[in-house]
Amino acid sequence: MRLDNQTGFDGRFLRKLVTEAHRQLAESEGRLEQWKRTRIEIVYCRANHAGGSSGYAFLKGTLARIRIARRATFTRVFKVVWHELLHLYGYDHSHMRGGGYPSEDRISRAAERLGIDVASTIPVLVRISSPRPGIRERRLERLIARRATWESKRKRAENALAKITRQITYYERVIAAKGVGREGES
Repeated sequence: MRLDNQTGFDGRFLRKLVTEAHRQLAESEGRLEQWKRTRIEIVYCRANHAGGSSGYAFLKGTLARIRIARRATFTRVFKVVWHELLHLYGYDHSHMRGGGYPSEDRISRAAERLGIDVASTIPVLVRISSPRPGIRERRLERLIARRATWESKRKRAENALAKITRQITYYERVIAAKGVGREGES
C-alpha cells in the first residue's frame, strides 16, 4: 500500500490508521488481493460536509482518495477509511450493512491500538525549521571556497612555470653544449 499524504497531518499516524483498518477488515474479509498495489491519497476536504471528511474509491480498484477536514476527529476519519476500503474489496453501497461503517467496538479497539482518544483530532506533523544562516555567513563560506579554488590554481600555475623553467634550462644547456646558436642564428 502506498500512502500519498498531501496534508499537514502526520503521515506515519495516517499509515498506521489505514493499516489498522485493513487489519481489522482482513479478520473477516481476508487480506485485500491488491493491497500491495493499492494507492491511498489523503487530501484536505474543501467543504465542511458530512463531518468534514469524505472519500471515493473504485470497486475492486487500487485507488482510494480520502478527503479530511483540517480538524477531523479520529472516529470520522477511521469510518471514511473503512468505508473506502470496503469499496476496494468490491462492495457497493447496497451490500454494505450499516452504511459501510465500523462498529463502535472496532473504532475503540483501533484507537486503543494507535494510542489515541476516540474523540481527539488527527495529529498534525510539527515541522521544526532550522534557522537559516545569515547572508554574511553564507558569503564568508563562499569566499573561503573561492580562495581554496584560486590557491589550487596558483599551485598548478607555479608547477607549470617550474616545468617550463626546467625545460628552458635544459634546452639552453643542450644548445650551448653543441655550440649551435639559437634558431635563425648561425
